[in-house]
This record gives sequence, C-alpha cells and structure tokens, in this order.
Amino acid sequence: MFRMIFIDESQRDLLRIIWKESSDDSIKTYKMNSVVYGTTCAPYLAQIVLKQLVMDNGHNYPLAASAVCSDMYMDDLLTGAADTYSAKQLKEQLIALFRG
Repeated sequence: MFRMIFIDESQRDLLRIIWKESSDDSIKTYKMNSVVYGTTCAPYLAQIVLKQLVMDNGHNYPLAASAVCSDMYMDDLLTGAADTYSAKQLKEQLIALFRG
C-alpha cells in the first residue's frame, strides 16, 4: 500500500536514502518517489489517502465507501456481506474504487 502513495515532487528532497555499495564506493543519494514503509508518517499518509479516495470517488461506489470508512485497518479490510451476490458487488466496487 505504501509504495502506491506517491510523494509530491516538491517534497521528495525531504525523503532521501543514502547508499554505498562498499567502503570504497562514493556515497549515492536517492530521492524517494513514494511513501516508505517504516517512516513515521507512513501510517498517517495511508489513512489520509483512503479518506481522500472515499471523498473523491465514494459516491460512485457506496458499498465500497462504507466498508473503507468503517472496516479498514491500514491496508487490511475486515468486512462481510449478507449473501454471495452482495459480497461480489462489494468486491467489484472495492476494486473499482482502489483503481481510482
């Protein structure tokens, strides 16, 4: 999930990785393009992206929007449906919502 959240180009200087292959190599600096798992901000960004996704497109996918708002924990969804047909509808809406 985190690798699917892209960092605005103006903010990429704030998230860098310093790398050195061996002690003889020069130091290389990389700017990250997406959220990195393990950073302090990653859980917050993951949750705010889900909320924004529902605000932007939830009206098109009401079953998915409801599940994302009430049944998500980070990138895990724990939900259910009354019958097989409803479960399939929910699955299809979730896929469509997450595709953006």
